[in-house]
Amino acid sequence: MKGTVPSSGSQANPASAREKLLQAAATVFARDGLQGATTRAIAREAGVNEVTLFRIFETKERLLAEVLTQERQAVSEAIAQTAWSEDLATTLRAYAASYNDMLEKNEAIIRTLIGEARRQPEYAKQVIQDAVRPVREGLIHYLEKAQQEGKVKPDLKLPAAVDLFTGMLLAGMLRRTAHGIADYAIPDYIDTCLEIFVSGIAKPKRKRK
Repeated sequence: MKGTVPSSGSQANPASAREKLLQAAATVFARDGLQGATTRAIAREAGVNEVTLFRIFETKERLLAEVLTQERQAVSEAIAQTAWSEDLATTLRAYAASYNDMLEKNEAIIRTLIGEARRQPEYAKQVIQDAVRPVREGLIHYLEKAQQEGKVKPDLKLPAAVDLFTGMLLAGMLRRTAHGIADYAIPDYIDTCLEIFVSGIAKPKRKRK
């Protein structure tokens, strides 16, 4: 039965217990917040003894770090599968689709981190920065190369541009899931973001005389 905690004498498989705790922690952190989540609640959700949690992760903070590391790796792997082609629109469309899938999958924990940013600004800021850094840096690197090849405006501040692009995708996910927008489909929103972004960063082609 879900929520039943085994006795301290039970011998759970360490690998299985670890995975159960990571999944349970993601659920409880999203539901109760970083401060409200307790190791007892996480252990109960996982169906393991609280002692097992401490034996594997030692502290709640280390457990949270593991949860975010796991999610960050999943995001990095998804983005890594993006075909970094020479065509800006094609590459950014694939990137946006993968990024949006990640946002939707992690909606609950993302909302939790946004909420914690007001209560624990420095901690939440560090957590968010660590989570998005690999994804952000990958796109900046790609656009730097495109800039060197003359496809992107030379004076464009790429970190700001990337934050603008991913921010549009994040805002769309938060609005859809909160308000249930029905007057356009998700692909239409992504394509609109893409059209606005690409037209804004692309270096204008010289007109032939």
